[in-house]
Amino acid sequence: MANEPKVEADLDRNPMMNYFKNCNKEYALALPVLNKISKKVLSLQGYKLNEGIATGMKEGLATQKRLITTVVFDNNGMSDQAMSTVIEGLATQEFTKSITLILNEFGEKSLASLIPILQRKKPKNLEELRLIYCKTNSSVITSLIEEMSEEQCFLKKLSLVNMQLNDNSFRHLQNLIENNRNLKEIDISSNSLKKAGMLKLL
Repeated sequence: MANEPKVEADLDRNPMMNYFKNCNKEYALALPVLNKISKKVLSLQGYKLNEGIATGMKEGLATQKRLITTVVFDNNGMSDQAMSTVIEGLATQEFTKSITLILNEFGEKSLASLIPILQRKKPKNLEELRLIYCKTNSSVITSLIEEMSEEQCFLKKLSLVNMQLNDNSFRHLQNLIENNRNLKEIDISSNSLKKAGMLKLL
């Protein structure tokens, strides 16, 4: 019996136990998503992640700070709130280097949760951000680009594929490209870019 507090403390530090415990609190079916972590990479394609599961993931990740460096969330049906919660979980990781979000919602809440990760300094900086065919609007993407332009951003790769970029977004994107020497690769395919605007970016 004397060892029970120690056992309980060890369980509280276990990411999987915290994940399942918090999913239970949220009355959410605990899919084995954290079991998908391999070599610090979490790639989830087609797993449907509601807000309850997102909360469980956030709390599970918070128990250990170096579980993940790379994440891919592809077609998970995540709302802006669920995405925001998951990103808050990623913010607990000390060395989140690459984030890819595909066919999920990325709105104001997601952006607010992402900003602290974008503002990290070396060596804990985010190096790659890929937003692809996510549900969003031009004002959110413009705000994202503004944030990267105003802060010292250490991103090396940026993808905004079919992400509702408009003329205002492109102006801020041009400023980002001109002033950020860290950015080496950029993909803005499948946006409504006028030829004149494209020429300015070249």
